[in-house]
Amino acid sequence: MPNFALQFGVQEAPTVLLIAPSWSDRGLAMLELIRRAKTEHDELQVVMVVMDDLPVKAWNVAAKALKVPGITRRSQGLGLERKPLGPIREVPVVYWITRDQQVVQRAVGYITAELFDAQTRRLLGGT
Repeated sequence: MPNFALQFGVQEAPTVLLIAPSWSDRGLAMLELIRRAKTEHDELQVVMVVMDDLPVKAWNVAAKALKVPGITRRSQGLGLERKPLGPIREVPVVYWITRDQQVVQRAVGYITAELFDAQTRRLLGGT
């Protein structure tokens, strides 16, 4: 994915990107898996994008309350309405992105902890 780090304003590092269309239960369930993975793998960069159109102040309060173990972004200006990341519809999407900005996996909706962990280990070069 060319220019992911630049587009999202983050470092070039192994990244789990969670894009949630709203502050839904499904997105929050995926966030729990990401929190656990970040605890186990300090080198993992976490980016969460919430595509909610709340006013900026309310959005910032909601994002802070989530305690995302990484960076939280609004979706405006990120190009999520078109490929390669979008269009995002009604369910959360998770991307595993390598240091050299290649997408190694994409998951739509809620996935199991086992599958999430396996993909995260794959991203980080483990088995």
